[in-house]
Order: sequence, then C-alpha cells, then structure tokens
Amino acid sequence: MSGKLNDVRYNRIDDSYINVFVPSLAGLTFLVELDLSFNDIKCPGACIIASYIQNDKFIRRLSLKSNSIETVGGIALAKAIQLNETLHRFDISYNSVGERTGQQIACTLQINYSLTHLSIAGCSLGSSSIIALATALQNNDNIRYIDISNNKIHPSLESDVVMHISNMLRYNDGIMEFNLSKFGIGDWTMVNHLSGAIRWNRKISKLNLSCNRITKDGCVALAKSLIDTQRVLTILNLSCCAVQDEGAANIAAMLGRNSTLVKLYIDHNKITGRGFEICQKH
Repeated sequence: MSGKLNDVRYNRIDDSYINVFVPSLAGLTFLVELDLSFNDIKCPGACIIASYIQNDKFIRRLSLKSNSIETVGGIALAKAIQLNETLHRFDISYNSVGERTGQQIACTLQINYSLTHLSIAGCSLGSSSIIALATALQNNDNIRYIDISNNKIHPSLESDVVMHISNMLRYNDGIMEFNLSKFGIGDWTMVNHLSGAIRWNRKISKLNLSCNRITKDGCVALAKSLIDTQRVLTILNLSCCAVQDEGAANIAAMLGRNSTLVKLYIDHNKITGRGFEICQKH
C-alpha cells in the first residue's frame, strides 16, 4: 500500500482511510508486513496505527516512511512499540517527528528487544535524542540495522554526539549495518572518536559515511583504522565527501593490507588525476 505504487500514487492513503482500514486488521494472523510509506498519514492516523501495533502479535515489518507524521504521532508509535514483542522492522524515516520522539524511541530501546531494524533518517532529531539513542544502544544488542542519516547536528555539539556514537560502537556487539550519511561528521571527530571505534568494532559489515565533511585528515585516520585489526567491514561508502588525493592514496595503501572490503565507494571526492596515479601504484 505504498504511495509509490501506481494504484495508490494519485489517491494516497490519509487519516480518514486509516480510521476505517486499520481497525479491520486486528487478529489477521497472515498479515506480517504493512507498508504505508509515501502516503499522507498525519498524527491522528499514526495514533490509530499505534493502537493497532500495541496489541498485535503478528506484524513483523512496518513502514511509515515519508508521510506527514509529527511529534504526537511519533511518540504514540514509539510508546506502542514498547509493548509489542513481535515487530522486527520499523521505518519512520522522513517524518518530522522531532526531538521528543527520538528520546521516546531511546526509552523504547531500553525495554523492547524484538526490534532488529530501525530507520529514523531525516526525522529532525537533535543532539539530545541522538545521544539518548546511542546510550540505549550500548546495552541493546538486538538491533542489527540502524539508519540515523540526514539528522544534521549543530557543529558546536558534533564532538559530544559523535563521542557517544563512538562509545556505542565500541560496546555494541549487535549492529551490522549503520547509516551515518548526511550527518555532519568532520575530520576532528573522525580522527579523535569515530575511527578508533570503527577499528575495534567486531560486527559492522556495512557502513555509510557518504555526504559528510570528511576530508583528507579524516580519511587518513579511517584508512589506518581498517588496516590491521578491522576484519569484518565489507562495504564502505565515502561518496560525496572531500578526501582528495592524500585520502585516496591512504585508502589505496589500506586496500593492500585489507582483504575484507569487497565494495568501496569514493566517487565525488575531489580526487585528481594525480590521485588516481598514486592509487594505481598501490
């Protein structure tokens, strides 16, 4: 029932439809996935969906990506998931649910251990909610995939936020895929916090750092962290940063000693012909 489908695109699902449709789903044992992404669901509709999933024992995957849900609806959904023991995948990305919803999701992760995939990209989260999420995930090893991309933090708070994320990566033994694209990560936090955490992490196999403020210094630190001890990361995305020739050269040197990476994206990184020549030598 995604709004991207041709049958729904010109008649997107709204709250009035949700009010009639969702209550009829109660008790349907065969319904394990509900995709309501790219529709026009607002807070009233989200609250109805929250009441449904709070008591449902069969739904496994729920997507509400790219609707019009704000704080009230986001909090209702997060509280409902606290009581749901069967939902594995939840996607509320690209809804302006805001800081309070992010904090409520952090509380949910302290109680709910059935979720394995969580997507909260582009949700207008702030520094306090992201720190709360990182803290909760230090003890919740059930999450396998998390996407907090496109929640740009204020530059003055970047160090504190990335430090908490880095601490989480050091202690969490569950996350296997992590999306930090468009997160505002710069060289200082990469050098001093994130690269070290990546080096010692033993689970993450897919890491997306694209569209950040990582230049050559941050790239050098990241490349060094992947040389010897890191033997699980298979996919790394550094597209649309600014690693330049020096960063590319260090990545090339790292690849000479790292046999684990199978996919590496470094397009749109201000790498010149000289940089490619250096890479070819390695």
